[in-house]
Order: sequence, then C-alpha cells, then structure tokens
Amino acid sequence: MGISIETLGPAARKQVLSQFGQLTKAPKPNKYRNRRTTVDGIKFDSAKEAARYQSLLLLLRANRIGHLERQPEIELHVLRDGVLIKIGAYRADFAYYDYETAKQVYEDVKSPATAKDKLYVWKKRHVEAEYGIEIREV
Repeated sequence: MGISIETLGPAARKQVLSQFGQLTKAPKPNKYRNRRTTVDGIKFDSAKEAARYQSLLLLLRANRIGHLERQPEIELHVLRDGVLIKIGAYRADFAYYDYETAKQVYEDVKSPATAKDKLYVWKKRHVEAEYGIEIREV
C-alpha cells in the first residue's frame, strides 16, 4: 500500500520527484530567442553578432579598419553641483577606427526587438549626448 503523489502538497511533491530524478525543467529560452555562438573561441550573445565580428575581421585584415575592440565600455556620468558623478556604463558590441572616414566607430548588433529596449535606448542617447559620438546599430 503506497501513497499517491497527487495527495502530497507542492513542496513535498517536488521533493519526491527530484529525489527520483523525474523532475526535469526545460531550459529557459533567451529573452530575445537569440542563440549563443562561439567563433575563434570567443563567445557571442547571438549568431548575428558573431557574423558581424567575422565581417569586421575581414575589414581589419584588408586594412580598412584598425584597432578593433570587443565589448568596449563607456562610462556614463551626470554633473551634480559641479562634480562629475559616474552613474553607470554602456557596453557596445564593437569599436574600431574607420580609415575611410577617419573616425572612431562604436557598433551595437541589434534586432528590431532589442533596438527598442528602453534601457538600451536611454544608455545610447546618454552616450551620444555626453560624448558626442554616434552608435551605429547593425
């Protein structure tokens, strides 16, 4: 004579199922359904970002760009009572120097959904206002 698992409370049921290895959770999908991808031993948040990295490497090898950097961090500040206070940071996907335009370029690989993210939009605008630089969305 046994006890039916249905008669147990949620916590007890979970404990019994996990004890017997029958409790399996499906992995939680990424927020924007992107697939993490590895290229040259480097992990990228999406296949699109990895593909852009490969394109930039080709431009680097062709001497069209220079000083390629991954995940450059730009500090965000506010001015309060004459003092500059760091309030956070913005991390772009790539930064490089474009020899054709003679300008430093910051890029973020975005899907239409991620380009609308409110925190991303705010940080992008803050960087552009504070430093006078444009962040390209690819």
